[in-house]
Amino acid sequence: VSGVANAARWYVMFAEYLLMVIGLVLMGFEWALAPTLPVGRDLSVTLMLVVCVHTLVGLRVEQAVRANLLLVIAYTGALALGSASAATSLATIGILLLGSVTATFVGIRLDRESRRHFLERRALTATAVRDGLTGLYNRRRFDEHLNTVWQLAQRDGVPLALLLVDIDCFKRYNDWHGHQAGDACLKAVAGALSSSARRPLDFTARYGGEEFAVILYQASRSYVQEITAAIQANIAALAIPHADSVVSERVTVSIGVAHVAPSLHRSSRGFVQLADQALYQAKAEGRNRVISNESAYDSLKTGIFRVQRRAAS
Repeated sequence: VSGVANAARWYVMFAEYLLMVIGLVLMGFEWALAPTLPVGRDLSVTLMLVVCVHTLVGLRVEQAVRANLLLVIAYTGALALGSASAATSLATIGILLLGSVTATFVGIRLDRESRRHFLERRALTATAVRDGLTGLYNRRRFDEHLNTVWQLAQRDGVPLALLLVDIDCFKRYNDWHGHQAGDACLKAVAGALSSSARRPLDFTARYGGEEFAVILYQASRSYVQEITAAIQANIAALAIPHADSVVSERVTVSIGVAHVAPSLHRSSRGFVQLADQALYQAKAEGRNRVISNESAYDSLKTGIFRVQRRAAS
């Protein structure tokens, strides 16, 4: 990214000086040939050159204004040293100024359009990777991020942790309290998760339905315990009533944790399934708890469970 930024900065500087050089050279030829051209042809060529060069070079507004001023000053000096009449010199400078102003306004319009398109593309990109209800990253962005941090962690030799968080008895919640209340519950839980994992490389996403995922980079065991405890505390602090829960009178969550050091004989797919297995174990053992799965990961090289998953709805 820094290389692209440096290239863009050097291009702007080069383009600014290129505009002045091209303008002076072409206008010099025009001035030399002016006596052989029909009356007014040299002025129209001057205007065309200024506008075309500005458009092709693509300077930003501030660079265009600076280049125009220097070009006008230089061309005025060239005319003063020549043998052209005062009327011809004034007319040529006037046309040059008109062309410069026109080109600058064109540049302003192009700059505004460029900024507008950039903001639109950025908004579309942000919408494409966000969950529409909770505002968290969506499943697609989760998959992309996991693949990225998996490779980074493997290169840097640091551990990763994946927390799969499931709202306990959420179907019962929807059936009892209604789907609008269910949507509000999802939003509240999403906010609690985001406020729990706040390091720059921590990542929170809606995994699907009532399930959420939290990826912790360079996660020590103590940090994983800190985050899971913070999640449970933040969910408890919401104090969302759940009249039909078999666990508690308030909304609770079950958390399955996978905590590994990525290596060549392991896969990100097995990593997810390890956390999924821990989550199902937490639900099968009564919900509203955290189960961490580490030692069983070596049996998941192919990403296929070696144990029978016990369904817990």
